Amino acid sequence: MSQQKTKDLENCVETYEGEEIQLLEDRRAGKLIYFVSWYFFRLKFLWNIILPVFCVGSAYCTSLSCFGLRDIYYYRFDDTKTSELFPPLWLTIHYFFFFVIFFVDCMEKRKNLILEEKILQKLLGEVSETDLMGDPVAWRRIAFSVNQCFVRKKYNSSIFYGGEQCRCYFVKEVMVPVNSGSFVIRTYHNEYIYTDYCKNPSNKMLAKKAVANYNKSAEDNDELSHMDGVDSGNGLFEKFNIISMNSVLYLFSIEIAFSAIMSLAMVSLVIYRAIFN
Repeated sequence: MSQQKTKDLENCVETYEGEEIQLLEDRRAGKLIYFVSWYFFRLKFLWNIILPVFCVGSAYCTSLSCFGLRDIYYYRFDDTKTSELFPPLWLTIHYFFFFVIFFVDCMEKRKNLILEEKILQKLLGEVSETDLMGDPVAWRRIAFSVNQCFVRKKYNSSIFYGGEQCRCYFVKEVMVPVNSGSFVIRTYHNEYIYTDYCKNPSNKMLAKKAVANYNKSAEDNDELSHMDGVDSGNGLFEKFNIISMNSVLYLFSIEIAFSAIMSLAMVSLVIYRAIFN
C-alpha cells in the first residue's frame, strides 16, 4: 500500500521554477469555481438533495401521527382533508430548512480541508524541501505543485484554492499537532476521517521535517511568525455550522420522539376503546 502511494508521488508532474503558477485565487470567480466544481463533480449535491428528504419524512410522520390521534379521539375520519394528511407548506418549510443547513455544512467542509494520505505526503514533501524564506511565492508554488500532481489524474477540482489557504491548512492540521506533541494529523479516505497518519515512522519524520523547515522560516521572518493560525473569521462561521448541525439533529430527534409518542398514544386509545366500548 505504502509502495503504491510512493510510486504515485514519484509519478507526479514536476513544477519548474520557470513555469507559470496558476491558481483559482487569481481568477475573478475563483472562489465560486473552487466550491462549485467540488460540489458537483464529487456529487455532494446529491447528498444535499437526498438527506433533507429523510428529515422531511420525520416531519411528515409527526404531522400524520398528530392528525391521526385527533381523528381517532374525535371520530373524525370522514372530515379529514387531504391537506391535513399531506401538509405542503409544513413539509416545504422543513425541506428547504434542512437543505440550507446541509448546504452550509458542505461549504464548511470545503473550507476546512482534510486531505487524503498521499496528497498530504506530497504537501509535506514540498514544504520540507521548499525555501520558505527565499521564495516570495513559496506557498503559491506549493499549492500549485500539489494541484498539478493530483487534479489531472484523479480529481476534477482543485485541492487548494490559493497559497494562503495552503499555508493555513499546514499550520492548523500539521504544525499545531506536531508542536503540541500529539501528532494527531487527520487524513481522509472513503468518507472516513483517520488520525493515525503519524503511526507510520516515515510519515512522522516527514511531518517533523516539514514543521522544522516552517518554524525555521518563521523565526527569521516576523511576517510569518505572527501568522500562525487560520483566519480569525473562520471561527465564527465554524461555530455557526456546529450550532446549525446540532439544531438539525435535535429537531430531527424531537420529531421522531414526538411521532413515536403520538403513535403509541393512538395504539393505546384504540386498545382502550376496543376493551371498554
